[in-house]
Order: sequence, then structure tokens, then C-alpha cells
Amino acid sequence: MKITCLALITLFTISFVYVDEQSNPVKECSQQTEAEINFVEIELQRLEKHTDNNKKGNKKNEGENQDKEKRKIKEKIRTRETKKMKEKSRSQETIQMKKIKDERNKKEEENKKDVGIQNGLKSTVLMNYQKQEDLICYA
Repeated sequence: MKITCLALITLFTISFVYVDEQSNPVKECSQQTEAEINFVEIELQRLEKHTDNNKKGNKKNEGENQDKEKRKIKEKIRTRETKKMKEKSRSQETIQMKKIKDERNKKEEENKKDVGIQNGLKSTVLMNYQKQEDLICYA
């Protein structure tokens, strides 16, 4: 009987310890899960702050991007305007050059006519002079 009581006591203590050991890991697991949950919550809060900051940064970047786009558009407009002005000035220069060439051509034609007239007068004068010489010779 002592042996059976002793056996029962040892069996009871072993089972009690076994149940106690089983309960502790549950407590430890629950503590670990709570710690993990807390860690995850902290990470989520940090990520939310980070995304909020990114949104603010994105808004700033959007504003900067819009400013950059406006500047690019203004630069394109300026380049178009300068190209148009250059084309106008080139066309005006070509018109002026054509006018100058036309004036030169007109002057050259007038000079040729004058020279032709002068040559014609010289030839008529020479012919008249020769006729007079011929008349003098016959006389």
C-alpha cells in the first residue's frame, strides 16, 4: 500500500508537473504573441507615419513637378517665339537683299543704256565726220 500510495503520489506529481509545463508554454506563447502583436502594431504606426510623410512629400513633389512643367512650357514658347523672330528677321534680310540686288541691276541696265547711247552717239559722230571728210575729198 505504501508503494501504491507512493506510486500514486509520484504519478500525480508527474502529471501535475506535466500539466504545469504545458500551461507555461501557453503563457509563454501568449506572451510572445502579445509581443509580436505589439511589434506589428508599432511597425504599422511607423509605416503609417512614413506614408503620411511620403504623401506630404509627394504633394511637394507634385507642386515642384508642376512648376517644372510650367517652366518647360514657357521655355518651349520662348524658343518658338525666338524662332519666329529669327525667321522674320531672315525674311526681312532676304527682302532687303533682293531690293538691293534689284537696285544694282537697274543701275547696271541704265549704265548699259547710257553707254549704248554714248557709243551710238560716238558712232554717229564718227560717221558724220567721215561723211564730211568724204565730202571734202570730193570737193
